[in-house]
Amino acid sequence: MRTLPRPLIGALLVFGVALTIVAGLMARDGQRRQRAALPMPAPLVALTDVVYTESEVRDRDIDFYARRAHEDRQSASDRLTLATLLFRRSRIAGSATDLAQAES
Repeated sequence: MRTLPRPLIGALLVFGVALTIVAGLMARDGQRRQRAALPMPAPLVALTDVVYTESEVRDRDIDFYARRAHEDRQSASDRLTLATLLFRRSRIAGSATDLAQAES
């Protein structure tokens, strides 16, 4: 049995690697074209043009987490988030009521 010369083995190895790389690039390009041809799905939620101020967002978040904390009294993460929001609002507005609510 005769063995192949080393330079030929090296050339075949380089050719095999190059062929694998080219095939991979062609497959990836084909996948991109397929994705580009797909129609875009409709959005799940219609976004409005309403812009809320930071305090309005915080008040809405407080209402949301207060409702969640009331519905599930065992939810520590909801209560912690509510307390954090109330502390922030009390620090900004100087409200002792918010501070007392956050501590309870």
